[in-house]
Amino acid sequence: MAGHDYLTGRALHELLDLSGLIQVTGESATGQQALQQVKDEQPDVVILNADIAGNGMAEMIEGLLTVDENMKIVILASDSSPEVMDAAYRTGAQGYFLRGAILEDLAAALRIIHRGGSIHPTFPASRDTGRYSSEADEAIRSRFKSFTGRDLQIIRGVAEGLTNTEIAGPLHLSEATVKARISRIKRHLGVTNRVQIAVQGAQAGITASPPEN
Repeated sequence: MAGHDYLTGRALHELLDLSGLIQVTGESATGQQALQQVKDEQPDVVILNADIAGNGMAEMIEGLLTVDENMKIVILASDSSPEVMDAAYRTGAQGYFLRGAILEDLAAALRIIHRGGSIHPTFPASRDTGRYSSEADEAIRSRFKSFTGRDLQIIRGVAEGLTNTEIAGPLHLSEATVKARISRIKRHLGVTNRVQIAVQGAQAGITASPPEN
């Protein structure tokens, strides 16, 4: 856990310990401490405070992934704006949690992320007009209109955290074909990894979103 104040860090530690599902290997208060601790501990998942002192969120995510490109990163933030969430996912985060929405199922969500899934909130509507969510979703949905039915099945498999082999079997495709299609899907959506495919799929209504807390 990186960049949390003492009380938040203690609360998260106790919450995760009580779940029996997650072992907390370390806590750090600054970006430099976090990077060093990640090198030493090699954790599977890092919970990162978006406001970590001395580092921008995107820069910190990139720094952690430089240490281990396979690491799963979860953001804990007070900002629920779609722009901030998008920035986190584009940089490589697999989850985005709001401070006021941390419940007892946090540990289960981290397990999903550890197994290759992603957790993301639904974009909120504008406080003034209520239009932001529908406009944002429609813009994202338009990116999926040119995909074939087979492409959409592959996207759903990616969102479920399936491997290329697991996706290929039921579709009677080779693993190489699935890999090539996923590469084409990423280029079309303008993303760089499977998590970002899943995020856009959920925002477009193509894949299922976890229920809001």
